[in-house]
Amino acid sequence: LRGEPAFKREKIMKGSSILYIERA
Repeated sequence: LRGEPAFKREKIMKGSSILYIERA
């Protein structure tokens, strides 16, 4: 459970960065 939030946070950060690239 401890590593789950960190993993999800990393996934969200990666996904958001991809969205930013697509928007730009």
